[in-house]
Amino acid sequence: MSEEAADQPETLGGSREEKAKALLEAANRASERVAGLHLAFMAVCVYVLAIVFSTTDLDLLIGKGVRLPVVNVDVPLVGFYACASYIVVLVHFNLLLQLSPLLASMACLLKILNVIGKLQAFVEAAKPPFTNLPGTIPDLLAAITALKDCIPALAIPQIVFMLKGMLQLIINFLDCFISQLDSIVKFQASIDLTQAEGNPVLRESLLCARDNAQASMDNLMLSLQPVQPILNTVTIVAGIAQLPLSLPDLSGVGGGADPAQAVTSLRDAIASLKNVINSLPG
Repeated sequence: MSEEAADQPETLGGSREEKAKALLEAANRASERVAGLHLAFMAVCVYVLAIVFSTTDLDLLIGKGVRLPVVNVDVPLVGFYACASYIVVLVHFNLLLQLSPLLASMACLLKILNVIGKLQAFVEAAKPPFTNLPGTIPDLLAAITALKDCIPALAIPQIVFMLKGMLQLIINFLDCFISQLDSIVKFQASIDLTQAEGNPVLRESLLCARDNAQASMDNLMLSLQPVQPILNTVTIVAGIAQLPLSLPDLSGVGGGADPAQAVTSLRDAIASLKNVINSLPG
């Protein structure tokens, strides 16, 4: 077994740890936002209760205005009690709206914890005299069944089809790129300044054509730069689907690269990408 293959499990493990850390950080950020809204809701409730408890029977009888604490503003008694309940309900409703996505994002985590708890109960029951073992099996199976939605195995073929489509699109682009590059190289080779000796007008036209061809070459090389980030994205998506891919590195092709060397490198990259497509399942 090669060293690269031996290091692959460690790399995948590190990738899983990074994904788990990212999910935990996202959950923590959502929790902090919900915690802030919860404190705001509790503050509104305390504020309203403080005003309610400070209102006497005489205030209700004569319709005396209410002085709001902190802001020291007098408001009509009837208007306050008419609006306070709506304010509390709206703040509570906003809290529930923010709480629902948080609970939904933690659904799979709660299901995993449920499976772990049922598995622990099963292991503890799998000891003599095994009297509680039959009752733990249905609970464990039910917990595992509830977890299947968190492992979208059916989505993996769709990811494979998407990866194949992206790689085929890159191959088509590189084929077109090589065709245009060959065309420009042949056009540059056809420009012979020696034929314009003694003819300044023709020489000026040939120099202009050469400069335009070089500008087209530079712009064509710049169009190759976005391909490498796309290949990096394909690698990341394939890693999520547990499909480690070995894609060519095109970061060195372009810029001031020699056109002939660029064509050779790109043809090798196309052959490598075709092999990757053939190796994908489906």
